[in-house]
Amino acid sequence: MLVEWAVTGMFAAAVLKFWVPLGALGIYNGDYLASFLLVAGIVLAAMRRQRAWQALPIRVVEGRRRRHWRAVGTAAVLGLGTAMAFGGWVNWELTDAWPIAARWWRFAALVFVFVPYLWAEEKALGTPEEKEKGPAKAGPYTGPDAGRARTGWRRWGIFLAMRGILWLAMMFGLFVLDSGAVLMLLFVLYMTTISVVQRMGSDAVRKRTGSALAAAVFGAIVAAWFVASVFPIT
Repeated sequence: MLVEWAVTGMFAAAVLKFWVPLGALGIYNGDYLASFLLVAGIVLAAMRRQRAWQALPIRVVEGRRRRHWRAVGTAAVLGLGTAMAFGGWVNWELTDAWPIAARWWRFAALVFVFVPYLWAEEKALGTPEEKEKGPAKAGPYTGPDAGRARTGWRRWGIFLAMRGILWLAMMFGLFVLDSGAVLMLLFVLYMTTISVVQRMGSDAVRKRTGSALAAAVFGAIVAAWFVASVFPIT
């Protein structure tokens, strides 16, 4: 799995050497990060295309389908509330981090951009349960999004390895391919902090819903708020 992440990260960095798909967003280096995760997300989700097809709500019985989308909607509300609360606190205590009007439409676009990668990441990590073998306990929802359970520390180790591999791929793009995405290096502590907050929230959502998509939506909203609020706009 980590090899998949490494190969995909290098592929995304190579693609962005010639073309930054989301350059029109006008976010300095944020468009690079968003484009990188978009390319990586599409590739990694395609690697799990069979599971993705099985996870479509149309393939779930009617009751589970309703709970599936209800979980996604709840995760979206929780993600937006978390981003606004955290952003409001940072804006009040530390710096001017509340998005202006020019950033809000970028925030909305980035949410959809980040979902494919975060969904693939959720499927790779599996459900955050205490047991490592056997059927996962997926709370009120036990549909096809319920994946293999992993113990807490192992799950965190794999998660940090995944994010670290992608960051190293971006460093390869910066120092070898001359991408110019210097903020990927300067903002590494901020991105690590947001990643930890994002993982804690996504795990909480998935424990209670069993839905990888709901957890991905929550994480995408938090990540989109960070990029739209912190990275300079041009």
